[in-house]
Amino acid sequence: MALHSSFLQRNRSFVRGSVASALAVFLSFGVSGCGVGTLAGSSAPSTGAFTLSGNLHGGQQPIIGATVNLYRTGTTGYGKGSTLLATYTTGTGGNFAFTKSATNSDAVDGSTATWACPTAGDPQIYLLAIGGNTQGQAASTTTSGNSTITTSQSNTASVMMSALGKCSTISSSTVVQINEMTTVASVVALQQYINPGTSAGTATVGTSSSTQGTVGLNNAQSGITNLVNIASGQPMGVNTVTNNGLSVTVTPEAAKLVTMANILAACINSTNGVTTTTTTTNGSSNSSSVPSTSTSCADLMAAAAPPALASTTSQPSATFNAAVDTLQAAYYMAVNPTDAGTVASCQSTSGATTNIACLYGLSSSIGPFAPGLTAVPTDWTIGVNYASTSACTYGSFLLYPYLLESDAQGNIWAVSGGSNATLSELSPAGVPQVCALGNTASGRGIAIDIAGYVWISAYTGTSGILRYDPTSSSSIAFNESGITPYAITADGSGNIFYTSSVSKIVRELPGASSATAAVTGQTIGGAITATPYFMAVDQAGRIWVTDTSTTGGLYDFYPDTSANATNGYSTANVGSTTYTYNNYGIAVDGSNVIWMPNSSSRNTLGWVTPASASTATLNATAAYAGGITSPRGAAVDGAGNIWAPNGVAELSGLYSVSKFDKSGNALSPTVGTTSAANNGGYQKPTTVFSNTLRGVTIDPSGNVWMGSNTTTGTSIAEIVGAAVPVVMPLSVQLQNGTVATKP
Repeated sequence: MALHSSFLQRNRSFVRGSVASALAVFLSFGVSGCGVGTLAGSSAPSTGAFTLSGNLHGGQQPIIGATVNLYRTGTTGYGKGSTLLATYTTGTGGNFAFTKSATNSDAVDGSTATWACPTAGDPQIYLLAIGGNTQGQAASTTTSGNSTITTSQSNTASVMMSALGKCSTISSSTVVQINEMTTVASVVALQQYINPGTSAGTATVGTSSSTQGTVGLNNAQSGITNLVNIASGQPMGVNTVTNNGLSVTVTPEAAKLVTMANILAACINSTNGVTTTTTTTNGSSNSSSVPSTSTSCADLMAAAAPPALASTTSQPSATFNAAVDTLQAAYYMAVNPTDAGTVASCQSTSGATTNIACLYGLSSSIGPFAPGLTAVPTDWTIGVNYASTSACTYGSFLLYPYLLESDAQGNIWAVSGGSNATLSELSPAGVPQVCALGNTASGRGIAIDIAGYVWISAYTGTSGILRYDPTSSSSIAFNESGITPYAITADGSGNIFYTSSVSKIVRELPGASSATAAVTGQTIGGAITATPYFMAVDQAGRIWVTDTSTTGGLYDFYPDTSANATNGYSTANVGSTTYTYNNYGIAVDGSNVIWMPNSSSRNTLGWVTPASASTATLNATAAYAGGITSPRGAAVDGAGNIWAPNGVAELSGLYSVSKFDKSGNALSPTVGTTSAANNGGYQKPTTVFSNTLRGVTIDPSGNVWMGSNTTTGTSIAEIVGAAVPVVMPLSVQLQNGTVATKP
C-alpha cells in the first residue's frame, strides 16, 4: 500500500526520550534467576567486524548443546520470509557468540556463526534457541569394552526467543540473554508478525513489504523495552521516560509476564528426552532416544490452545496445529488469551478444569522468576499503563485523555476532556512528544486527516475546531459562532465533518485538509433530535452519526443530488430503541458495516448493514456478550475484529475491553451473563489502570490504546500486540480503500 506522500511528510519519526537507569527498574521484582548481563551500549553501531554474544538459560540453569539460530525478519507477508543468517551450538555455560562480517552482504550461508547485515534495508534481527540440555549438564561419556557410550539430554520442546532490534543497531557492546522472560516479552510484542510453525523450532517472523508494514514491525519491536531487559533477561518494572520537558511513568503488567515465564519454565526445565550414542572401535555407531515423559510439557501443550478461527488473526489462511514447543505455546497464549475451555487433562495442576487454570498451575510459587500473579487471571494479554502529571504552557499533559487516534507512524494522539483542551502525543513506546492547543475549551473529538494534520473539536468556552500541524507545531482555528462542536471526523478526500451539540446538526469544512487558512463551514443534511456524540464516514461517502438518546438515534447522512438535499446530503434516522439505545461510539469496517457499542441498560454491541441510501438492517449481540458493560468507544482492527472499552468495572473493580469478530461473535469471553460482576473481557491492566475507559484506537502494530473517562484521570492504557495491525489513520483507510485491512 502506498501512503499519501504529503501525509508521510507530516509524520515524523518519534524521538526516544531519556530513560531512567534500566538496571534499577527490575530490582523490586526480586528475580531469583540467572545472572544479570551487561546493558547494550549507546555508541553508534560498528561498521567493522565484531562479536555478538550472550547466554541461554532455562530459569537458573545454562542450557548446553542447544542450537541458537540468528534470523532476519521477512518482508513477504505476516509471519513469512525470515532468513537464517547464522547458527551456533551453546557451550557449557549456555554461551553463544556470532561474528559479524566487516562488510554488508546479501549472500547468506546460515550454516556458520558468521553473519552480515544486508546491503539494502535494515531488517529486525532475532534469535531462536532450540533444544539442548536444560538441566545444566554436559553430555557424559563412558567406555565399555571396545565401545564409547555418549549420553545426552535434549529437551526438544524447549524453544526460546530474543528479539534484538534493527540490524544496524547491533554492536560489539550488545549483550543478549535468551530465557523464558525474553521469550514471553518478544512473543507478546511481536505476536501479529509470528507464525509458530508446525514442528519444533520452525517459527518465522515477517511483515508486509509496505511502508506502514515495516513501521508496524519496528514499533512492535520498540515496545519490548517496556516489558523486559533483553541484556539481563529480567522483567521491567515501573520506569519513567522524559522528553520535551514532559515525563511519563510506564507500568507494565510485570507480574503476569513473570507468571507466563514461569509457566514456560515448568516445561523447559523438565527432563524431556535422553539420547544415547554408542561408537565402536571400528567406527560404527548407533543411537537411541527416549521420548518425552514430562507432564509439565504435556500439560502446557494441551492447555495452550490455538485460536479457534484463523480469520480473527493476522494470518487468516494459516493452519494452527497443537503446540509442540514452548514458543508455540507462548504464541497461542498471546493470540488466544481468554481461552477458558475445558482442559482434556491436567496432570500437573490438581483440580484444574480450564485451560487458563491449568496453565496458571504450572507457574510454581518457587519458579525461577518472581513475583508472579497470586490468582488465576482472566486472560494472558499484557497491559501497559502510561501516566503523567506533567504540564506544559497549554495545560496538563494527559489530564482526562478523552479520545485518541493513532497516526501513520504509530504515535498516539489524545485530546483532553478537561477545561484546557490539550492535545497530547505519545510515541509508539509511550515517550511524551507534544503538548499543545491548550487554554481553549473541553475537547470532545479528535481526527487525523489525509495530510497528517490533527483535528480536535472544542466544546465549551471559546468553542471551535482546531487543526494542528505536527511538522511546524502551528495551528489554525476554524471558529464558528454558536456551533459548539462535539464529534469530528475526516474523510478520504480532505474534508472535515463535525457535529453541533447545541444546534444538533452536522457541518462540513470542505477541503479543509489542504486549506492554508480557516474555511467557512456549511450545514449538510437534516437535523438530529438528540445530542450527536459520535460520527464516522464509510467508503460510500455516507456520514453516520449516533446520539445518546433512548429513542434509538442512528442517522445516515447520505450523498444526494436531488433538490431536497442540503449541500449535497440528505438524512434518514435508521435507528431503533432495541439496537441503538444510548450509543457511545461508532466504527466502520471494510464492508461498510457500522458498529455501535450500546451503553446504559442495553450493554450490547449493535451493528448496521447499509442497503440503499436511507435504509439499513440492524443487529445486536446478547447483553454482556464478550464482557461488554457500559461501553465507551469502538475500533476495528485489520481482521475486522471490533474492540469496545468498557465504562463500568467488572470482576472486583477491574476495567476491561471487549472483542468481537467481524460477524458480531464475542471473543472475550464467547458468552455473557446477566450482570457485570460475572463478566470479564480483556482486563487492562489488572493492577495499574483503575480509570473508567473511554475511547479506543488500534495502531499499525496491533497495540490497543484506551483513554480515560474520568475527569481526574491522568493515564492511557495499552494492550500490547493484541489486535491485528491496521492501516492508520482512519482517513487514509478511506482514501486508499483499505478500511479494516492490514498495512
